[in-house]
Amino acid sequence: MFDWKARLQQGLFIVTGIGLALGGCGWMAGHALLRDGAWVAVVGITLAAVVVDSVRDLRQGKAGVGVLAVLTMVGALALGEYVAGAVIALMVASGRALEEYAGRRARRELSALLSRQPRTAHRYRDGELEEVALDLIGTGDRLLVRSGDIVPVDGRLLSAAAVLDESALTGESLPVTRESGSTIRSGGVN
Repeated sequence: MFDWKARLQQGLFIVTGIGLALGGCGWMAGHALLRDGAWVAVVGITLAAVVVDSVRDLRQGKAGVGVLAVLTMVGALALGEYVAGAVIALMVASGRALEEYAGRRARRELSALLSRQPRTAHRYRDGELEEVALDLIGTGDRLLVRSGDIVPVDGRLLSAAAVLDESALTGESLPVTRESGSTIRSGGVN
């Protein structure tokens, strides 16, 4: 699925970077119109994007960093400090691009974690082992988690010990040993 918001954030970052560099080239060449034009354009483009988001946030009763960014960029333009405004625009654009990237990555990791969740469990009922859906598991049910299986629900360990890979839950790469009576969290691998 194509993510327009992510592409817009990336595009804004690229445009601000290019505009800041172009203004720098104009400054080094002594070309005031190129220098100031590029920097003002960078501020204007970023300002437009931030104002749209800030207005939406203010309507929802949230005042975020966008309001501060708008004020500083408008102030820089009003004072004729175009390079300062362009640097602020680049910082805002890079922050938004990084935030979007982090959000996408967090959603992807959460989806991967949820897709690992087992749909059934092995439950002892009247001395027999049966496979049941997770929503049929109740308090006090005794489950069997075979070697290599994912612990389907939170519970208490009844066997003498278990070695679990909880890296998907905690990030710890080493397996942990749990003793009888320990609390076991769902998502670990036996």
